[in-house]
Amino acid sequence: PERLVLALDLIVRIASGILDNSANEKVRRVKRGGAAFQKVEVFDSLVHLLEAGGFVLLVEEGEPVVRFPTQASLHLLGELRAMAAQTSRRLKPPVDAAPAAALANRELKVFCKASNGLDAARFTVPDSYFALSGADMKGLAGGAKKEEMLMTKAMREHVKPKFKFALLRVRFPDGMVLQGKFRPDELASALHEWVRGCVSAPERHFYLSTMPPVTRATEPPNASKTLSELALVPAALLNFFWTDGINDVGPFLAASLAHTAQELRSEALPVQVGGARDSSAAGRG
Repeated sequence: PERLVLALDLIVRIASGILDNSANEKVRRVKRGGAAFQKVEVFDSLVHLLEAGGFVLLVEEGEPVVRFPTQASLHLLGELRAMAAQTSRRLKPPVDAAPAAALANRELKVFCKASNGLDAARFTVPDSYFALSGADMKGLAGGAKKEEMLMTKAMREHVKPKFKFALLRVRFPDGMVLQGKFRPDELASALHEWVRGCVSAPERHFYLSTMPPVTRATEPPNASKTLSELALVPAALLNFFWTDGINDVGPFLAASLAHTAQELRSEALPVQVGGARDSSAAGRG
């Protein structure tokens, strides 16, 4: 099984390279004689699988190669990658440490929408939960530089942070919702890596999109921006999409997290005592 897993993971990487950069001719060609591809070559069934996915075996300039032609179907290649990834995951021993750590660090929750439950896009969080306390503000004031203390009151009100945390939700195509708590100064790339540690296929490329306005929050140049800069504070909902466009086949969340899902009802939310930004993601970005 270990050798088969290595071979399947290589197929996933080859397919991902083509899907992510299909215009690059180099990623469409793999040397059959290379040490890496020999991991696949020893399994006749995997070679036949590649051929079924659109690859052709041929000889170029006296060298045996595997090539994915420009006229071959990228959609079919995406299905091939998904099949290889799913088979590889089934063969690997379960690892629950990463989701457990994420649950502890982010106050992670998983929701599934009840038939008469709430829309994941319509949620508010109490201002008292996010606003800086008096002790926090006193600490900020005590550590301020001399020139900052010379600011007018209006200037200080403009620049001071207003929230300690951001409550973010990620909605998956199957209706599951992932929720976690972040600091406003964290980068969108941190959100992306957290979600990667929670999905069933972390080797696949994905992005998170908000709407309105449509923003691919976890792709360059936004990935290097803070959550505050992307207007995801104090609360926002983002939609999850696989980059290859195959978003109608689940599961999306790791099984160990999906099993913790609770119905999305009003009692699962903080009690509203003030307004918060209501960000809905109603479509694909």
